[in-house]
Amino acid sequence: MTLLSAVVKIVANIFAVITVAIVVPFEVSSITWHLKFYFGNGSTSAIELVTFGVVEDLAVRIQYAKEIKEITGKEQKEIRESAIGNQWKLTKSQQARLQSDALVSHTLHPTSAINSGMVQKGLVTTFVIIQSQVSSASESEKKEANELRLALEQQMDQLRVAHQKQVAALRDEIAEKQQLINDIKDSNQKLSLAQQQLQSEYEKVKTEESEKSQKLQELITTNERREQARKDLRGLEDTVAKELQTLHNLRKLFVQDLQARMKKNLSAEDNEEDGGSLAQKQKISFLENNLDQLTKVHKQLVRDNADLRCELPKLEKRLRATMERVKALETALKEAKEGAMRDRKRYQYEVDRIKEAVRQKNLARRGPAATIAKPIRSGQHHVVVGGGGAIRTGPNMGTPKTVEIARKRESLIINEKDACNDYPHGTSKKKKKLSDKILPQKVRDLVPESQAYMDLLAFERKLDSTIMRKRLDIQEALKRPMKQKRKLRIFISNTFYPAKEACADGPDGPGQEGSVASWELRVEGRLLDDSKSDPNKVKRKFSSFFKSLVIELDKELYGPDNHLVEWHRTLTTQETDGFQVKRPGDKNVRCTILLLLDYQPLQFKLDPRLARLLGVHTQTRPVIISALWQYIKTHRLQDAHEREYIVCDKYLEQIFGCPRMKFAEIPQRLNPLLHPPDPIVINHVISVEGGAESKQTACYDIDVEVDDTLKTQMNNFLLSTASQQEIQGLDAKIHETVDTINQLKTNREFFLSFAKDPQQFIYKWIVSQTRDLKCMTDVVGNPEEERRSDFFYQPWAQEAVCRYFYTKVQQKRAELEQALGIRNN
Repeated sequence: MTLLSAVVKIVANIFAVITVAIVVPFEVSSITWHLKFYFGNGSTSAIELVTFGVVEDLAVRIQYAKEIKEITGKEQKEIRESAIGNQWKLTKSQQARLQSDALVSHTLHPTSAINSGMVQKGLVTTFVIIQSQVSSASESEKKEANELRLALEQQMDQLRVAHQKQVAALRDEIAEKQQLINDIKDSNQKLSLAQQQLQSEYEKVKTEESEKSQKLQELITTNERREQARKDLRGLEDTVAKELQTLHNLRKLFVQDLQARMKKNLSAEDNEEDGGSLAQKQKISFLENNLDQLTKVHKQLVRDNADLRCELPKLEKRLRATMERVKALETALKEAKEGAMRDRKRYQYEVDRIKEAVRQKNLARRGPAATIAKPIRSGQHHVVVGGGGAIRTGPNMGTPKTVEIARKRESLIINEKDACNDYPHGTSKKKKKLSDKILPQKVRDLVPESQAYMDLLAFERKLDSTIMRKRLDIQEALKRPMKQKRKLRIFISNTFYPAKEACADGPDGPGQEGSVASWELRVEGRLLDDSKSDPNKVKRKFSSFFKSLVIELDKELYGPDNHLVEWHRTLTTQETDGFQVKRPGDKNVRCTILLLLDYQPLQFKLDPRLARLLGVHTQTRPVIISALWQYIKTHRLQDAHEREYIVCDKYLEQIFGCPRMKFAEIPQRLNPLLHPPDPIVINHVISVEGGAESKQTACYDIDVEVDDTLKTQMNNFLLSTASQQEIQGLDAKIHETVDTINQLKTNREFFLSFAKDPQQFIYKWIVSQTRDLKCMTDVVGNPEEERRSDFFYQPWAQEAVCRYFYTKVQQKRAELEQALGIRNN
């Protein structure tokens, strides 16, 4: 029974071992080894003991293998091999049984296809092996097995202790790292708080500094005003002190005089009655009262003077405004005078035309006259002198100056219209603002290189403002006459043609007619620097510099009716390069040439007294008035109380004939003192003493005023549109690029928000699209909510029903009243 019970226990233990082997496959071979060594003897009690020990050892090793994952299958194999090689001494019969048992253990591995039949076959084979090995087990092998088990347990304990130490060390290291991380977080938080505090303190200090600088500026301004007021007060105090000292001295002298007179009266009239001395006392008291009143009046005058000094800047501003109005009125008056001058020229032209017609009729009655003068230019009709000797021009004598100006203006207007038509971006398109060029802040933060573009944009804004300011300056400069002085060289030449005798007809041919002796005088000129200028530039004609030309010949030689040759500018005058006069004669002739310059704008000759006073001989009216105003300011002739009045000194009083006049009266009072400018007088002798057809020339230089060449350049600059077209094209490209950048920025934000939170993005996008769809289709309400019945169970539904029925009732009531003819008053 004992043997049977031991076998039953062994079978039970084998079932347990097989179950464990299925769970942990790599331990099956170890169980087989232990069984082979334990069952080598055959003792029943030893087999039972060893079997339970093996099972216990196996359970401990399996539990430890679950806890310690670092022991791999390779290490377990090495442990088994070392134990087998060092402690287990197997015999050849035991090794043979071991190989057969390995086949049995292979059948128990979980990776094989284990079924119930194979398990039963393995159990039977194992039971047979155990039964055959029970009898062969020995005591020595049991001891070796126990020692081996103890050695394995010790090794497992050592490995367990080492692993626990390693785990403890790792946990300590993790704790230290976590402590270090916490310390770093605390220090970072402290530093951020310190930085925020320093930033707030910096902002506070910066604000205080700006406030202090502003207060300092205000204090500096206040101090300057205070210093100016102190200086004014010092001046007033000095003036008041001087006046008071003067009054005190006068009073002292007056009192001394009174005392001296009183002493004289007392010594001379000791016997005079008491009534006389009483009258003297009354006079003295009366005079003292008068002196006190005068002192009060003087103090009041000093106060009024101080008030007037305070009002002086205001009055100066008013005077400047008045001066500007006066200038505007003078400009209007000048334009009116120019219009009147044009009308007068037009009237003079009609009068000259009528006179010319009458003169032609008179010449037709008298007969043909000699040709005297003609302009020096090919294709030009000769200048014919009538009975009075005045030069008259042919039918092709030029165009009026006003017509030329009108043509120029018309050409400028046409050019401007063409420029507007050629402009790529017409006025029909809306002009984009400068703010459309600015990049958004997000784009600038995303692309650091965009700061260079913003700097260029700021520079462009400054450049545009500078160019616009310069354009305005040029426009203002073009409103004023821009003249420059040039040298005009006048060439006066004469040629003598001796007399020729008539020849009769001969065999050589017909004879020649005889001619009397004659001379020819030419007057021509040019600017000195014309040769240095641009050859393509149109040269100004000689006659354009003058208003009239008169040649006076010797009256004794040519009589009172034929000694004058005159040329006057008219509206139909055509410019010429010179003048030519031809007369018969064989004697030297003294002639006087009078040239009257054509000043634009008009210039006047001043009265000699006013010319010496102002240092101006001939000038335009605005320059003369400006020089007179400068003289008035320099000599302080403006009235201190009534600033619109001018107090004339002795020179102005002699010139204008009044001691005081208003400033607005100066242009009117200047009219009698302005005279036409003096003509240029040239005395010339026409010599006939040279050889036949010899030319004698004399040169004279005079100063003339011509239009500044810079004026044409300024006009061209203001009228040029090529650069504007290019700038507008570049601006259009910039606007398109900025629009593209903004579109790309919108797309980037769209996809970036989708990448960050797709669910929320799609939800918001659907909501937005739904809102847009409602706006596009004009849908009222929310169809998605209205299709559910819960929507109509909300509190608003009852109120809506009441309102609906009330409206229907009112509508039916109104229809009924209308049908019955009832009016609701």
